[in-house]
Amino acid sequence: MAPLKLYHAPLSAPSRLALLTIRNLKLEVEIVNVDLMKKEQLNPDFFPILQEYKNNLNQVLELLNIFLNGKKWFAADHVTIADLALLASISTLVHCGTKISQFPNLVSWYKMCEGLPGFNENEDGAKLLGTEVKAKLGITDTWD
Repeated sequence: MAPLKLYHAPLSAPSRLALLTIRNLKLEVEIVNVDLMKKEQLNPDFFPILQEYKNNLNQVLELLNIFLNGKKWFAADHVTIADLALLASISTLVHCGTKISQFPNLVSWYKMCEGLPGFNENEDGAKLLGTEVKAKLGITDTWD
């Protein structure tokens, strides 16, 4: 198995979470720092990583879709912090161009989330980020 690498952006809370997990589990992982302010993540050297990310992302979305089979929410029969955390991430993915239409349970869940307090504020932030990311990557619609 190839050695693990974390492309770490210290400004990113999810990236810091990954680093905290690595450190607390005492895993041997090569840490590659990525300076978001210098837009290093948009360097063409990262495009192969983005392609691998897309493949892994589809697997994760499929697992989430399966997990929701016969359920309305992720962790209980009512909305929980798990749904809110996933909503923040999935809305970002959607507005960055990720196509989720092939995951019907996830689409239904996302539509139910539209009625949650703060949904529109979350969408506004996700759209702002998505517009910027898509412009930088030359994406005009969705990617599969």
